[in-house]
Amino acid sequence: MIASDLAQPVGLVRTTDTLLDAVRRLVTESLPGLAVVSDDGRPLAVLPASQVVGLAVPAYIKDDPSLARVVDEAAADRLVEGLGDL
Repeated sequence: MIASDLAQPVGLVRTTDTLLDAVRRLVTESLPGLAVVSDDGRPLAVLPASQVVGLAVPAYIKDDPSLARVVDEAAADRLVEGLGDL
């Protein structure tokens, strides 16, 4: 096996992009992760999708994952609105 067999595309986001934009990009493009670049294009970090989405999940759900089952559509919309400019 060679490295090119393992390679997967990742999306690029800038440090000025919002968390909501990053999560949307992951979902719409079905990406395994994102590369974070500075405004001048220098690579800063590569984040797996689980870590990016984890930033959007409230701490109380991370602490008790069973609470995720009781979040309905309206509550999910409020969670997304709460991301604001993060």
